[in-house]
Formats: sequence, C-alpha cells, structure tokens
Amino acid sequence: EKPPPPVAATKRQKAAALAGAAETDDDASPSSLPLYKLPIGAMWQELRHTHGWQYAKGHGGLGGDWFYARPGAAADRSTWVEGVDYFTSGEALQAWCRDHRIDGVERTGALDER
Repeated sequence: EKPPPPVAATKRQKAAALAGAAETDDDASPSSLPLYKLPIGAMWQELRHTHGWQYAKGHGGLGGDWFYARPGAAADRSTWVEGVDYFTSGEALQAWCRDHRIDGVERTGALDER
C-alpha cells in the first residue's frame, strides 16, 4: 500500500524555512512564528491579505510613489504621519513590526492598537 502524499507546506512555513527561522526560534513550527520574525515578503502578504493593511499609490505629500498603510488610517491622508499611519519602505514597515511585536494573532498593527 502506498503512503499518503505529503501535505503541501503553507506559505508561512516555506518563508520561514527559507529564512532559517525554525532553527533560530527553538525549533518552533514555522506556521506558528509571529509575523515580526518572518521575511518582509511573507510578513507583508499576511498583513495585507489577513489583517487589512493596504499598499497604495502615494500622493498629496506622502513621500515616495507607493506606501504601506495601516488598517484604520483616516480617510484624509493629509492627517497621516509617516511611521505611524503609513510607511514608505518595506524596511521601515518590517522594523516597526519588530519594534511593536506584530505577531498576527494578538497584535495586527491596526491603529486602535497603539
């Protein structure tokens, strides 16, 4: 009798494996790693698809052509503060997520979590 086919790894598991995260996180399951420990690509996909973050074209003095916006940011972009309401680079977003321990479970980065 043939064994069942292997279960496909989740995107988070694949990203964590590529980053070596499982080896550096006391052998935790990659699917259980907090978002702030994932590479920026995997972190962003989770923030965007699961937690309401947006990637939008900048205008009106927001610096940069594109930016990452937190869920709950005001509709009036003129009131936004860089590093609080939005981020102009993946590196800035990733650093902020690490500093604020955005894990994707208890903390998702929404403005009401300040």
